[in-house]
Amino acid sequence: MKRFASGRMAQLSKLYELLSAMERDLGMDQLSGEERRIVYAMSEMADADAEISSRDLREHAFCRDISTPTYYRALKRLTARGMLTVPRGRKTGAYRLTGIMDEDTQPRPGNLNPEFP
Repeated sequence: MKRFASGRMAQLSKLYELLSAMERDLGMDQLSGEERRIVYAMSEMADADAEISSRDLREHAFCRDISTPTYYRALKRLTARGMLTVPRGRKTGAYRLTGIMDEDTQPRPGNLNPEFP
């Protein structure tokens, strides 16, 4: 078996370590993989407080291969946690990313309780 102690695999390992640490700092380590992908996609698609349509989010490269039932369950869990909100006047179909820490490391409202179902 080959050892990948140096070179590109070592760089990738360091990058993964950094990403994992940042996810822990933001409380994202408590999210499922699908929930993380949705949060990453929303973060990439919009500025703070921008509305993202569920359809546009679903078509993002990070979310495309999430099965439809899993996608909607993840949106529901993220909304219940306070990480996503539905804009006023809407019941569904659009979301705002609200429950993570912003670039100034000031916490935004949200419940990242590890006991959440």
